[in-house]
Amino acid sequence: MHPDQRFTGTWQRWHATRALVLLPIGLIVTITVVDIQTPESVHLGPLLVVAPAITVAIGGVWLTGLIGVVAVAAQVVIAVFHGGLTTPNHISQIIGLAILSTLAVIVCLVRDRRRAELAQVRSVSEAAQRALLRPLPRRLGTAPVVHVPGRRQGSPYRR
Repeated sequence: MHPDQRFTGTWQRWHATRALVLLPIGLIVTITVVDIQTPESVHLGPLLVVAPAITVAIGGVWLTGLIGVVAVAAQVVIAVFHGGLTTPNHISQIIGLAILSTLAVIVCLVRDRRRAELAQVRSVSEAAQRALLRPLPRRLGTAPVVHVPGRRQGSPYRR
């Protein structure tokens, strides 16, 4: 693979991930605007929990935490427009969203630690395999040995 192709692939993945960040942000804005426009008897604020939950799949710890904070801030804005911050309903929604956003960050932390541990185990196993396995002979009797290496199994976490 030519180095430019590798850079292009990395750029495309980064660009696609960056575009995916717009999804939770768009959800937060849409839910907030629609909730403010609806009557006070309709509560769409709890749907804001979707934003941090989606961010776990597309981002890291810091991005998930940031989206969680933005979602909680949006819930506070909704509360201000619908009866104030002191109503038990809004207080419970804000606390619940903060707790679920924190749990999303914890999930990201655990995932990233396991990903790092897996990468380390792979590295050690590849080094052990290179050290223990002898190279194939060039010839087997009079016939040359043709070695076709197996494709390296791709991991969704390895880029």
